[in-house]
Amino acid sequence: MSAALGTPRRAARPLLDPRLGADPPSVRILKRAILAFLAVHVTLASVSGYRAIVQVYRVEIRAPTALRPGGAVGASITTSGRTRASLELELVQGPVVRSLGVRTLPGNWDGVYDPFPRHDSLAATLGPATLTGFHAGPAVLRATGRGSSQWLRTPPPVVREMKVEIAPR
Repeated sequence: MSAALGTPRRAARPLLDPRLGADPPSVRILKRAILAFLAVHVTLASVSGYRAIVQVYRVEIRAPTALRPGGAVGASITTSGRTRASLELELVQGPVVRSLGVRTLPGNWDGVYDPFPRHDSLAATLGPATLTGFHAGPAVLRATGRGSSQWLRTPPPVVREMKVEIAPR
């Protein structure tokens, strides 16, 4: 209603029929399909980007506290699976460092779209020759997980250490 005159105002008529601007059903279906496709791929790209930066999730060492010839030590690694990674197990005592083993893990077949992590382990038996050069006393078992270069960046290694004692022979 017009306040000054007290007469009702006439509703404005649209110039064109509103149905003329609506999309046909086929275009609406196509738009929804494209939005669903983009939502899936943006989600996968976000997860994949994180996996390119954080490649080694976990490194663990399994060993007794006292090492002697015939004893077994091991390490396990969990990676993102986006690219290859490696696991190295070393025994360190002062300046003496001995590699007990190296394991290389391949990446997933399609590292970008396959979000499943990779697991692997490394086991070593300590023979008399392995402990040559070490003396009885404290030592350190070191497991190092390394990822590969992604986006011109190599991530820092993940290092775990465990204090052990080399038993007298």
